[in-house]
Amino acid sequence: MSDMGQTHQHGASSQIHTFSPSIFLSAIVLGVAIPAHLMLPDDISRLTIAITIAIIAGAYIGFGANDGRPWMFLTELCIAALFGVLALLGVIWSPYMFVAALFLHGVWDLIHHNGLFGAKVPRWYIPFCVVIDWIAAAGLFILFAL
Repeated sequence: MSDMGQTHQHGASSQIHTFSPSIFLSAIVLGVAIPAHLMLPDDISRLTIAITIAIIAGAYIGFGANDGRPWMFLTELCIAALFGVLALLGVIWSPYMFVAALFLHGVWDLIHHNGLFGAKVPRWYIPFCVVIDWIAAAGLFILFAL
């Protein structure tokens, strides 16, 4: 049975999933997306990364709204805004802020794992997002070091 539509329930009954095909797909997508930034002008590359981070962080706003708890929506909104600030700093100050944003977003994903804290999210989303965030952070770190 697929668990794509199921969400983590807060409590000890959550299950840990060790592998998802979406993780494999994420790695393939990033294997293409990160090197593509080598061909883009710096300003376009930075803006593309910033917009992507804003979209990634914005997903939790939707999860917060769907959660039904007003304080959770506000929490997710504020955290998403912090990722937006990091993305803006990546554009105007240092591209390594993108690396920090993606790494920290992976941490934020893990905090949601098994209902530890945060809005309820689909089970497949957390491992997918952690992997994509951390591979992207590592890839961008290497890209910016070149």
